[in-house]
Parts: sequence; structure tokens; C-alpha cells
Amino acid sequence: MKALFLAGALALASSSAWAAISISVSVDGGAATSCVITSTGNTAADCGTFTNGAFTVSSLGATSNSPGTANLSDLFGATTQLTNNTGATHTIEFFIFADGFTIPVAGNFISSIGGTVVTGSAADALQYKSCISVTSGTCAGAAIQSATITPAIINPGSYSASTTSVVGALGSPYTMSEDLKITLGGNTNMNFSTSTFVSAVPEPMTFSLMGAGLLGLGLLRKRISRS
Repeated sequence: MKALFLAGALALASSSAWAAISISVSVDGGAATSCVITSTGNTAADCGTFTNGAFTVSSLGATSNSPGTANLSDLFGATTQLTNNTGATHTIEFFIFADGFTIPVAGNFISSIGGTVVTGSAADALQYKSCISVTSGTCAGAAIQSATITPAIINPGSYSASTTSVVGALGSPYTMSEDLKITLGGNTNMNFSTSTFVSAVPEPMTFSLMGAGLLGLGLLRKRISRS
């Protein structure tokens, strides 16, 4: 079933029907099922609240700014509540995908996750990464992948982690995807939100203009102080 989801995402990414977003979920390594796949032109997906195996998932959703702006392309996962309703340890994996990005085609590639652990256990673990591709709808086979983030989630309280790298010469259009795998011990509860974006690096001329502006401001202040 994971292969079917990947094939569907590939078909979506390779077709002319760009600017869509989808979310799929797998529990304990089982079949990955789509809770939502939006139609062309939609940049928000909402799975709402549902139960899948041992887990209750509340307010699962995502948004993107596809096709992006000159300065930023982004994919955001909504703040989602996750509860393991059983007394045993279970694992759930989320696949979030958005396509249709055309700009920017280079910049800082930033992947972040944060949230709060309400009830933790020693069995709790989290793995998260973001990916960019011109051919793949998931991180599987994606040419550009962030480092895997593994913040500790065993104790109650807030957590956050991020990683940044520089990317260039991105193909267009391209996809952005997130792969989030969470293991929770019995009767535990937490929430999370995710973000993936490419932020364009200002051109050298932009820095020069900023420097000139700051220099002019400094000279003006000196003249005012003297007068």
C-alpha cells in the first residue's frame, strides 16, 4: 500500500495537475492510507480528527504557498494532537506532500518541528525530515533531503528542533514533502507542528544597498547630534 501511495504521488507530481497537497498515515508499518488529497489549485488540506489503530489524531492538516514567492516557498503542518489510547507501544508515520513550486529555485532549505509532550514515556521517539524533488511525491527517492531531526520527547514539556542547509539549481516545478515518524508508549499524549521552506538568499547587490542605507542613516544621526 505504501508503494501505491508513492505511485499516486508520483503520478500527481508528473502530471500537469500541479498545486495540490496530500496527507497520508501509516500505523505500525502497515498500509499508508490517504486522509486527504486536494484537487489542483488547493493549497490547504484538512484531515480533521480521526482514529487509526491505537491512535487518535486531532486537527491534522497542512498548508502551502505553492507556487511560492520570489523570497519563499513553504509547507506547514498544523498543530496536531496525538494520543496512544492503548497500554502498549505503537508507531505512527505521517507523509505530507505539496507540489507546484516554481520559485525560489535556490536558497536556505530549513526543516523544523516543535510541540509539547503532555504525558510521556521512556518508549517515546520522534524522527522527522523534509525533502525536495522534481520527480517524487515523498521523501523516498527524493534527491534533496534534510538531516533527520530526533528531538527527545520522553518527558513532559515543550520540544523543538530544526536543521538548515543550502540548496541551489532546483528544478521547476518541484515538490516539498515531510516524513514524520512517532513512537509512543502506552497511554501517552503529545502534539506537534512542522514546517519546511526554502528561503531565497539576498543577492550581493541587496546587501550592498542595505549597507549603504545603514551608512547613510549613521551619517544623518551624526549630523543631527552635532547640530
